[in-house]
Amino acid sequence: MRNIKLLWATTAFLAVCTLVLLVALVNDRIHSVEPSPDHDLHDGTSEDAGSVVAVIGGKKITSGEWQKNTLNRYGKEILNQMLDRAAIRLESEALGITVTDSDIDREIKQMQEGYEDEDAFYQAMKEVGMDKESLKTETYYKLLLERIATRDIKITDKEVDQYLAAHPGEVQAHNQIRFREIVTSTLEKAQQIVKQLNKGVSFEILAKDQSLDDATRNDGGDRGWVEENDPFVDSRILQAAKALEINEISAPIKLGGVGYAIIQVTGRKNMDPAQQAEIREKIRRQLALQKAPSLNDLTRQLREKYQAQVLDPALR
Repeated sequence: MRNIKLLWATTAFLAVCTLVLLVALVNDRIHSVEPSPDHDLHDGTSEDAGSVVAVIGGKKITSGEWQKNTLNRYGKEILNQMLDRAAIRLESEALGITVTDSDIDREIKQMQEGYEDEDAFYQAMKEVGMDKESLKTETYYKLLLERIATRDIKITDKEVDQYLAAHPGEVQAHNQIRFREIVTSTLEKAQQIVKQLNKGVSFEILAKDQSLDDATRNDGGDRGWVEENDPFVDSRILQAAKALEINEISAPIKLGGVGYAIIQVTGRKNMDPAQQAEIREKIRRQLALQKAPSLNDLTRQLREKYQAQVLDPALR
């Protein structure tokens, strides 16, 4: 997940800079602005410098200076990104390859795996400067390029089955369980809590007041959604959770380490056939990309095919 966030942070920054570059290119006053000797700061007296966007120590920074420095520093990267996208778009049109809104939404949904929920995912994207629209745009070009690269590659059902067999924990989806828990140090304390729960005392209140688990106590004991074979959850707890009905409270469970737990199942998500089919298609796509040429190499080839040229010497 860390690498994914870094990738989106980079693309988000380039997307923002693209807007700045477009403004700079249509602003014919930029080329008349000369950098001043004190780190591009001046007194703002030039009429061609544009409006003042910032002030520091009595010095003014104009929009023209800001635009010119942005162009000089990031212009090459942004122009290359624009050429890459244009080449991908031209090739996809020539081959009749399309990406629908549903394709984009499904891909973004898969990106959300590992996040607590959709809101947490978009908050993470917001923190790296990526809003929903820019995320959709990046996903659109990513899917187009992948489909160009894999258009002639066929992955058989047997290859998918072999991959599933070799990577069961990596790709298989499992039923999920959500439950609350209260952890105690002794069996006697756990039995006392079970009695209170059976009398109608709130599980959340008891968890906040008496649970020893720092990770869940403040949330009323809520563990959130976990897979029914999650290796990071005590197997005794998972076994007990599988046998409980929704809202049913367990007997004290001896933990693998020290102490006991009482749990209450609050929800279940069972994998349906559609999910399994989606997993298989995800694997098929992954295997096809492994057989495909490098996406970076393919992009360079497309730029050559469509005779991309950078005419401005400063941007080469």
